Amino acid sequence: MGTKEQTQKDLQKVAGPQELPNYLAELAKEDTSLAELRQERVLSRIKVIHGSAGPELKKIFSEGDVIISPGQTLIAGVIKEDQVSDSWFMVPLLFFMEYCKWKDIKDANSPTILARTFDKGSDLAAKAKDPAAREESYGDADCYTARYIEHLNFVSMIVGDHPLANQMEPFILGFCKGEWMIGKNFITTLARLDAPLWSTVWKFNASFRSRNNFNWWGIDYAIPDPEKDGIGRFITEDQVDLFKSSHEELKKLLKERMLIVDRSDMEEVVDDLDTETEY
Repeated sequence: MGTKEQTQKDLQKVAGPQELPNYLAELAKEDTSLAELRQERVLSRIKVIHGSAGPELKKIFSEGDVIISPGQTLIAGVIKEDQVSDSWFMVPLLFFMEYCKWKDIKDANSPTILARTFDKGSDLAAKAKDPAAREESYGDADCYTARYIEHLNFVSMIVGDHPLANQMEPFILGFCKGEWMIGKNFITTLARLDAPLWSTVWKFNASFRSRNNFNWWGIDYAIPDPEKDGIGRFITEDQVDLFKSSHEELKKLLKERMLIVDRSDMEEVVDDLDTETEY
């Protein structure tokens, strides 16, 4: 394991996609060897390091750091004295909801997610939306409690002068449980705009929350200030085709149920709603 400084150096090293050599460039235009792989898109998540993070993560990152997970790549480092992270900028390309049935954290034998669906009309979705039905006993003698959770997902691409902007790789910015209302407020803000979702630029940072004796980290959003931030509220004209086509591709994958959020390493921390919130 390396240090956070080493991780940042590694990030700089892999900042941009490698250019194909001339002898492969022409072949790539007609190649179909990656066709099957591209039919299914697995998206990593944007994650805040919580106090409950595992020891391996804490060897590399600090509480309050923002990373891409899985992958453990630093997006924004924490400013400890201010209890916030550095800011970064993203364009939301697509929004969708996912409904998951999560196992009990004490259950060591079951998969982390017992069931999941995009279907808003499903029984799973109905339970996730109903506070009285969100918990369900299971296992021998009903010794475990499963939880039905609604996840608000924004497939987003990092932009600006961030090293990861050169990779043009979308990630999931997700809100649920204790941070669900932040996500709903973001949806409301976006819905008031006249511009396409995929044309808007937003400023993000992690911040420390403390309420009713509970402590956790969440992600806040804001409108960029062109003078202070050096980036405008909308993408540039030369970016339109790229972001529009990315939106259409992701929308098609979602419709075909080929879009997958990688939740393989999600952790849970207690929040002020006496439940859990995760990234």
